[in-house]
Amino acid sequence: AVLSHDMKTPLSAIRLYAQLMQRSPDIPHERRVHMLETILHSEKALTNMVMDIVEIERMQLGHKPTLTYKHYDFPRMLEAISATLRPAAEKKAIALTVVPSAAPILMYGDEARLQRVFENLLSNAVKYTPEGGRVHVWTTHDEEQIKICVMDTGYGIPENDLEHIFDPYHRVKENEKHAIGTGLGLAIVKGFIDMHGGSIEVKSEVGAGSQFEVTLPLHGLPTLYQ
Repeated sequence: AVLSHDMKTPLSAIRLYAQLMQRSPDIPHERRVHMLETILHSEKALTNMVMDIVEIERMQLGHKPTLTYKHYDFPRMLEAISATLRPAAEKKAIALTVVPSAAPILMYGDEARLQRVFENLLSNAVKYTPEGGRVHVWTTHDEEQIKICVMDTGYGIPENDLEHIFDPYHRVKENEKHAIGTGLGLAIVKGFIDMHGGSIEVKSEVGAGSQFEVTLPLHGLPTLYQ
């Protein structure tokens, strides 16, 4: 029921704009570009939903994916994610800032899956922050681990929802009107962080915003998780 409801919005946008472009070949260029961007954005939203469904089903069945470890520059990955989200933030006049690292931080982990973790966290921060707000990201690290904080001045999460936000399909009722979603993103975030032997904590206040803090080992999976 949740999925069928949330898939209707992007499917309707794709159908509407595709039909308009088919019936009206003389649509002005700027309008046509907007329609194509909406179609592509909606297609990506649907693809992400399907990927989330497949990923969460695997996790619930106990089929953990094999992590592909490699060394990569972690701050560069964060900056690339923020660059893709900046247009969405600018449309809402949201100040999206990622504090630059003074030097490269070499991370040993599954880059693709950790990228999905922070794409989800930053995307949520932008989606659930009202116009004129702020999303701020910074990192600290020592020789063994890295901490990443994603802070926003968004709508916040009620206290009775905090213990359930990482449960599959759980959504904050008060925030559903602000963005579509399946309620799977944070469950997948938690799953991928756990697979890396890390942890995630959240602090939030309704009307004031939220802060997610992720802690990850810098040098691969700790022995106790192997």
